[in-house]
Amino acid sequence: MPLGAILKGIASEVESLKGAIFCDEEGERVWAHVAEAGIDPFDLDIRGASFASLIPQLRNQGPRLVARVKTKGEVMWLQLLEDGYYLLLWTNPSPREAQIPGILASAADALAMDM
Repeated sequence: MPLGAILKGIASEVESLKGAIFCDEEGERVWAHVAEAGIDPFDLDIRGASFASLIPQLRNQGPRLVARVKTKGEVMWLQLLEDGYYLLLWTNPSPREAQIPGILASAADALAMDM
């Protein structure tokens, strides 16, 4: 499945999504999807790149780690993938957040088949 379709699929499942970005091991955007009007794609790129320095340390926690980082008014969801790649979701806080790790796992499986 093409990367764009995978990210759009996430957007259809995660109502609180602002954007999703698939990054390489250096934090560079491979593919991104802005889901909320008014979000600058550059802001999504910056958020994606900001996690790159953490990836080597997080890899020690497991190859398919999902991390949640909550700040005031937003939540970042990080899914580690193979070969240093990762997927980052930028969301609004939501009472339906419990679904997101499963959605990320499904997306990771689809991305692994595409890599």
